[in-house]
Parts: sequence; C-alpha cells; structure tokens
Amino acid sequence: MKNSEQQLLNNLYGFMKQRPVSCILEQEREWEELLSMSFAHKILPMIYDSMGKSDMLASIPLKYQAIWRSATWSDVAQQVRKTELFLDVYRQVQKAGIKCLVLKGMICRDLYVNPDARISGDEDLYIRKEDYRAFHKICEENGFCNLGNSEVEPAFFHEESGLKLEVHFELFNGQSESCGDLNKPFEHSLDHAIEIEIQKTKLWTMNETDHMLYLILHSFKHFIHSGFGVRQVCDIITYAEHYGDKIEWKYIFRELCKVKADIFLVNLFDIGKEYLGFSYGKAKLPRKLIENYADEIDSGALLKDLLAAGVYGSSSASRVHSSLITLNAVASSRQKRGIQGSIRRTIFPVSKEMESIYPYLKHNRLLLPAAWLQRILKYGKELADNKVGSRNSAWESISIGNQRIELMKKYKIIAK
Repeated sequence: MKNSEQQLLNNLYGFMKQRPVSCILEQEREWEELLSMSFAHKILPMIYDSMGKSDMLASIPLKYQAIWRSATWSDVAQQVRKTELFLDVYRQVQKAGIKCLVLKGMICRDLYVNPDARISGDEDLYIRKEDYRAFHKICEENGFCNLGNSEVEPAFFHEESGLKLEVHFELFNGQSESCGDLNKPFEHSLDHAIEIEIQKTKLWTMNETDHMLYLILHSFKHFIHSGFGVRQVCDIITYAEHYGDKIEWKYIFRELCKVKADIFLVNLFDIGKEYLGFSYGKAKLPRKLIENYADEIDSGALLKDLLAAGVYGSSSASRVHSSLITLNAVASSRQKRGIQGSIRRTIFPVSKEMESIYPYLKHNRLLLPAAWLQRILKYGKELADNKVGSRNSAWESISIGNQRIELMKKYKIIAK
C-alpha cells in the first residue's frame, strides 16, 4: 500500500474516532495523491477535519493548502444549506401525512461527531407509490425541478442549494437479474419503520436491522457494478457500532448468504477492524458468526479495489463501463447460464443496459441491433489501436472487468 493510501485510512480513523494521527507523507507527490483520492471518494472535509486535529495542516505543501481549505469550506457550507432545506421539506412531507423513509446519507451523517464534514451527493427517500403525486407537488412548491420523468426512480434537484432527492418505490431495480432479488428482505420495511430525531426534526427511517442490511446490500450492489469507496465502509462500521445492540446479526447473515454477500461483509468488516478502528464487541457481533468465516477472510484485494474505485466506482469511465462485464457475469452465475451466457450478454446487452450510452433506444428499441453494431465497431477500433494507456478505452474496461470478476470469484459471489 502506498503512503498516501495509508494516510487516507489513518485520517479516516482519526475523523471517526476524533483522535490525532501522525503524518507519514514527505514528498509533494504523496500529498497530491492524498488530495486526489479525497476528492474521488468525496471525503475531503473528513480528511481535512482529521488533519486539523492532528496539527497536520501546516505540513500540506503551500500549493495545495488553499485548494484544500477552500474546497472543504465550500463543501461543508453547501452541506449545511442542503441539510436545512431537506429538513424543512421533510417537515412539510410529514405534515401532508406521507410516510417517507430517509435512508443512508442523513441517517449516517448524524452518527459522526462532525456530521457536516460527511457530505452527501443526494438524499434517498423510500415512499409508497400512491404517495408520489403529493410528494411531487411539495417538491415543486419548494423550487425543485424534476430530473426527467422516470417513474421507476424519480429524482428532484434544487439548483440554488444543490440538494438532490432520489425517490424509491423499491430499494433495488426489480428488473435487474444481478440485484433484483435484493429487494426481498425489505418488502415490509415501511410497516416496520421507526422514528428518530435529527436537529429537532422527527424522521421516519428503517428499523436498525433493516437499515444495517440495506447499507450492506447497497454497497454490495455497487461492488458487483463498478465498485464503491471508503466512505461507505465508514458508514457501515459506524452504524454497526452505534446500533449493534439492536441489530439482529444472525438474521442479517442468513439474508446475506442467500445472495452470496456474507463473505463480502466479513472482509469489509476486516478492513474496518484493521484500518478504521472497528470493534466487533461494540457492534455486538456474535463471535461464533465471525469465527465461522475465519478461512474466508483475506481483505487485501477488496481494500485495493475500493481504494481504486472512488465513490460508487466512478473513478474512471473505463471502470464504469466495465460494469457491463461484471453485472452479466453475476447474472449468468445466478441464472446458471454459465460463462457462455455471460459472454453473450456482454457482447449483446439488452436494451435497458444500452440506453444510457445510446439514448435513441429509449424512443425506439427496434434499433437495438444497430446499437450492438455501433458498439462492436467502436470497441473493435479501440482494441485494434491498442489504446492501453487510454483511461476510457475498451481495452482498459475489459481489463478492469476481468480483474473484478476474479475478485468476485475470490469472495464466492460468482462460482469458480
């Protein structure tokens, strides 16, 4: 592991535990790498907060000090505005009688000593479909614009504050062969919801066991897509320690076993224990549960992947595009189509998997064969040109996809 990566993890530990950490960076290049990773993982204010408590700020090379300081202050100030607006809108939603569950961001942020340093790109909300019309009206009255007309996962954006609301009627895409079955444990989550209070506002959210399982499976979904970053690990272990005595861990592991995500979780927890101060005892994790996986714990490869991934696997276009390979491999494994089925689906994806790249398919799915041909010719040209150094090349996408398939085999998500 590079010094900059170790420093990133050290400072995340310092932020979560509010403890000073030592500086192990000496070269300017290492500081540049730390800054770049902090941006990629959307954790720059968390790292800056930790460095401030460790008297490390003066060690930052002068050319980066102003960038780090201004970016942090901007992120935190914007997060404060987003939070204020969100809570105001949520109170209106509550007054309208809409049962709206808040997921992830707002709930996880509140567990940190400095919540506004844990920034959110958006806020995720879970409502019943019959409440959507009333919810839509409240958003419009508060100056939000509707981002498209998606009836599956509608989203609203408030331009002045930058707040984005993502609305879910189901937590995972039910039509997806790779993760559609992740919805099953949450069929009654709205009925089993609990209320918590954040900044004098009562919010509906999932009960502790459901929310823990959702945080894990949400990261798992991104893992089989194009990856996820260290911020999600911080959220999961922080939530586990805070609510451990209320979490039904045996139930969670049973559900994870059904979708082959149990080994993934124990290795994620191992990263938390080794680098971020995670305590199995504080999380009230039964010792026998972890001991059952002693032979499956080898978290180095998972750590390397998530450090390279950036927030939700978006560190490069090549990594994002590689998801077509990994998703089809996971779907083929679950559907028992074998490797040939995976290859066929990768070469000839279904229309929904192609729409983001070839928008004309949204209007006319009969053009799918033309999109296949266009895609094959594009990839063929890039491979012929051997653009190995290109960050967005087909060559790199295939390489990343194949590496990540091997990683999923290692953690038994895909059969070897």
